[in-house]
Amino acid sequence: MKKALKIILGIVAVIAIAIVIVVAAVFYFTSGTVDTADAFFDSVKQQDIAKARSFLSEEFKAGTDENALKVFLTDNAIFDFKEASWPDRSIDGFYRGGLGGSVTTENGDTVPIKLTFVKENGTWKINSIQRDAANSLPSKADQVALTKQSMRDFAAGINGKNMESFRQTISKLWQEQVTTEELNKAFATFMEQNLDLTVLEPLEPLFDNEPKINQDGVLVITGHYPTEPSQVTFEHKYIYEDTAWKLVGFSVDIQEAPAGTQSQDAAPSVPSTADQAALGLELVNKTGYAIKEIYISPAAAGAWQKAPFSKPMADGESVKITSQPEAGVAMSDMKIVWVDEGEVTQLKDLQLAKASKVTLYYNADNDKTTADIQ
Repeated sequence: MKKALKIILGIVAVIAIAIVIVVAAVFYFTSGTVDTADAFFDSVKQQDIAKARSFLSEEFKAGTDENALKVFLTDNAIFDFKEASWPDRSIDGFYRGGLGGSVTTENGDTVPIKLTFVKENGTWKINSIQRDAANSLPSKADQVALTKQSMRDFAAGINGKNMESFRQTISKLWQEQVTTEELNKAFATFMEQNLDLTVLEPLEPLFDNEPKINQDGVLVITGHYPTEPSQVTFEHKYIYEDTAWKLVGFSVDIQEAPAGTQSQDAAPSVPSTADQAALGLELVNKTGYAIKEIYISPAAAGAWQKAPFSKPMADGESVKITSQPEAGVAMSDMKIVWVDEGEVTQLKDLQLAKASKVTLYYNADNDKTTADIQ
């Protein structure tokens, strides 16, 4: 019995030694990644963003300039770096590795961090930085911002009848799986029907379920926009890539609003380009300032439609547009966005339905913008 016990203890000892050797090997082979991480965060501590960026991989740097890196570090409370600890280390062959741990800031906060590395020309470079996003939901405000930005990018592709610009905004993982031609084919129906989803821009998306991160680390957001009588529903899927959440799946549908959900406060249904083009309208700028964008909506509805002119309208210039109020709309509101990014101007209760020309004026004495409608 004692002999058997000794044999068992001997086996346990051998296993323990083997584990120690494996752990030691991992720490040895990942020491270069720790050196790179320490050098990166030392540069952050010195607020030398240019130097910190030099420790990133070429792929990482291609999508992240100095300003983007500084914004990411600030937004994720890493810019105020004090010290770091890396208890979790991994190695994948000779060219990829990872570190998991935490960063402590000057005010004592602890931020969970994950780093991935790739070896370039014999030197370890940081390939991604994550604030343990796989386990941390973005804030409600960020969820709304993500949803609106994704819909904005999608609408731009549909209006341009080419999804290349949309494809450039999605995750690298999804880009590797789908071509622009495949996206054009998938969303051809939207293009053929000339659906203008930019009318959703001023609306707040409503989430049907609480956004969640599934077991694969994918952030899933489902919901709809409060439009009537048809309703825009969506399901967006994101992964955390480099320094931001990026789309890895996108679904949108337009269907009849469910019975009992209609509200007097809801925005009109999504119109097609053909529905918007009832009459031509000439816009003349005599404000003394350059105009970047103009939006038109049925009065008090907030369903803004962007007037389709391709470049800013300088003072004295005019443009002919076909983005008119829909038939039956007696009064309209207009929103003016200035090139100098001053305060957005709104003009209310304009009779545009039968207008052929609108001249915009600005009076510096009373700081008022007015519209002369003909």
